[in-house]
Amino acid sequence: MNPITAAAQARAECLAELRRKADRGDTDCLPWLIARTEQDPRLLAIHVWMVDQAVFGATRFVARRHVTQAHEWCRPLSPGGRKPRTARRQHPFRPATATLGWLLDGRTGGARLTAWLLAVGLGLGFRLDPPDPYSHGQAGDDRADGTPRADIPAQ
Repeated sequence: MNPITAAAQARAECLAELRRKADRGDTDCLPWLIARTEQDPRLLAIHVWMVDQAVFGATRFVARRHVTQAHEWCRPLSPGGRKPRTARRQHPFRPATATLGWLLDGRTGGARLTAWLLAVGLGLGFRLDPPDPYSHGQAGDDRADGTPRADIPAQ
């Protein structure tokens, strides 16, 4: 068997096992996958949208939207604080080609993985509680000693 066929077979077996684990209700699907990619770097070529389909049961369109959202959240900012324009020679991001190597890139410090998981969670209906600026008054004043007390009085 040639190396390309062996790599494709290893990726297919990994995705099938990932789907079986998700169907059984195992909660360690993604940690298992990350551990497997450390053991076999050929698995870093698996497309992120395929993992989304295998673990979370997303459609291809929804899975690619999750990848696009993670990319948008993690794009670098220009010095002025705005997102940089795509140069002519630069290829636009294509969510269908994003792999686990892109998702788990160590240079991002886990930001892409976190953004992708948040996009998946929001897509599944998970809602974040909005920030409560008055939460310090409910459980006592938790400001550090020496912090100026410039509170606006309640009316």
